[in-house]
Amino acid sequence: MQHKDGSEGFSGKLHNFALLDVIQMGCVAGRDGRLRIRHRRKNGEVVLAGGKIIHAATRQQVGEPALLEVLCWPEGDFEFASLEPDQELPHTISGGWEQVLMDAVRQRDEKEFRATEGKKSLVPSSKDLLVQLRTAIARQNQRRRIIRLIRRALVVSFLAVLLGGAIWIIGSGLSRSGIVSPIPARLDYGAGGFEKRIQRLFGISRPWHKQMPTKVLIPAGPFVYQGGRPVDLPAFNLDSTEVTVWQYQEFLDAVGNDARYDHLNQRIGKGHSNPSWQAYARAAFGFEELRGVKLNPNFPAVYLDWFDAYAFAKWKHRRLPSELEWEKAGRGTDARSYPWGINFIPGAANLFGTMSRLTSWSEVGRFQLDCSPYGVRDLAGNVSEWTASDDGNGSPIVRGGNFMTEDGRLTRRVLGLSPYTIDERIGFRTAGD
Repeated sequence: MQHKDGSEGFSGKLHNFALLDVIQMGCVAGRDGRLRIRHRRKNGEVVLAGGKIIHAATRQQVGEPALLEVLCWPEGDFEFASLEPDQELPHTISGGWEQVLMDAVRQRDEKEFRATEGKKSLVPSSKDLLVQLRTAIARQNQRRRIIRLIRRALVVSFLAVLLGGAIWIIGSGLSRSGIVSPIPARLDYGAGGFEKRIQRLFGISRPWHKQMPTKVLIPAGPFVYQGGRPVDLPAFNLDSTEVTVWQYQEFLDAVGNDARYDHLNQRIGKGHSNPSWQAYARAAFGFEELRGVKLNPNFPAVYLDWFDAYAFAKWKHRRLPSELEWEKAGRGTDARSYPWGINFIPGAANLFGTMSRLTSWSEVGRFQLDCSPYGVRDLAGNVSEWTASDDGNGSPIVRGGNFMTEDGRLTRRVLGLSPYTIDERIGFRTAGD
């Protein structure tokens, strides 16, 4: 929509449109404005400034709890109005808009899950949170990717013609002089091996090597669990790194629609891929940027729920580790708080504030100090991980820190998540006996 003053964006009233989508569009467009929301006799508001969510309020709550409340309202009306000039704005919410919305909708989904946990089958949330949060950004980036691909194709074609012509001229000249025989016609200077050599010569291609995990043996014996309880475990082995993008894609390519690796409690018809994973994997295999980070296939596999992790492990003839095994693999036998020792070391793991440019994923195994006494990597940071243990209420336990946590203590536990949770901060690794 174009306004009378020439500016572009949206304003006014919208009907039969999801509130979450409107908030997201306002953030992506970098808008300033106030959303007034009405649900029956309840009223709320969400304030955006420069595309950032800075304030939310209802009659009972302010800040993130208020945002969660309005997102839980099943129906209602809302109006997006411009801010008045020089208006003093309240600031009750901080942080990036993606993270704020993701946390709010995750909590909403957890409420829905707890409300239905007494039923025989688990009911997923009505919308895939991360699909909604990434759709607008993916559409913006799509045009940029296409433009970059066209530019690369033009550069490669130009170089191929230029060098091919030069080789032909030189070869023809040498042939006429009798120094060498004519260039054989069977040599291919088309878009096959020749183009690949040109790409490598000028750095256009993106060669990569698979980061191969090893099975790290964790010997039998006792260790100190959580606050000091000794626990004796039998020997087991654990992947040295988190499962990567290329590993999980191999699983999808091999399994297809085969359901024999599915957990018995998984809902019928659920596959092991989703739009958020697909966008993430495309960026990784295309060496493109996502969230401002240039990905590659050695990044951790995320945007996958517990059932996806379970099926992958079963396909590999392995399993997910219990939370006891996970903690012992990180803490060893000397009750250390971090893989490297007792005291926190800034920059030792991929945690909030560690990366120089922004906070996001990193290649698995990149942080050398984030390595346990046994040689297991990325237990303190990068992404948190699904385990085979549950919290007693049917929710799988997530262990470890991630790029959005400030402290990567090995005793960190996340409870109460639906096994259908899809989150950019959660990955997994596998274990064996």
